[in-house]
Amino acid sequence: MEEERQEQAITAATIKKDLGEILRPRAPGPYNGSPGALQGFLTQLRAYHQQFPNKMEESSVKVLHAGGYMTGVALVWFEPIMRDYLNKEKDDHEEETNTIFKSYNEFEKAIKKAFRTVNEARAAEYYINGLKQKGSASDYAARFQQLASQLN
Repeated sequence: MEEERQEQAITAATIKKDLGEILRPRAPGPYNGSPGALQGFLTQLRAYHQQFPNKMEESSVKVLHAGGYMTGVALVWFEPIMRDYLNKEKDDHEEETNTIFKSYNEFEKAIKKAFRTVNEARAAEYYINGLKQKGSASDYAARFQQLASQLN
């Protein structure tokens, strides 16, 4: 009996668990194609993926995971790409599908191209100029910081 426990302890110690399996972080929220919510969605995804370095090592796994959180217009955009990836052999995939699933960075470029505000910096300047404190100072500061980060 003691030998069996020691064996189990050794096995548990040698099996590498992802930090996310221990901490169980909250999954990213859904993304519906809103340009203003895109950067937050991508940041949440990257943070979540970093918690699972073993399970989310491959770009294709990360992209499929991200696709599971898309709704509305974002899903309308991504569903044909995901269907192409899942239902066809690799050699029969569209070029866009191969590009997006080969590299998570390419997925981010594609979704930004589809949903990001055309001139984000100009829009941020416009909103900063009209920004007024209507609630708490922390809400105002958070909104200002969010807009200012789009200028960099």
